Amino acid sequence: VDAYRAHCIYSDNTPQAYVCSPFTRRNLGETCLRYSVILPPAQRLFVPFFRGVGQSGEWLEIEDPRWIARLRGSAFRKVRWDDIADP
Repeated sequence: VDAYRAHCIYSDNTPQAYVCSPFTRRNLGETCLRYSVILPPAQRLFVPFFRGVGQSGEWLEIEDPRWIARLRGSAFRKVRWDDIADP
């Protein structure tokens, strides 16, 4: 269930995403603010947004503390930008 649809937008148990490079790890929310975009905390939205703002050599780490994410095996995901970038 999307965090947005589950009415837990303002709670502490929403998925978080981090844009990482070999030397940095920044919350995807900070990147959203830089582009003046409001992104609901839904895993399905993180990867398409990262595809648009990421760079070669970066990766996205998604952490979802909800029990359903653990059950589905999606509590932690790592997505490399080079694997999802358009050719």
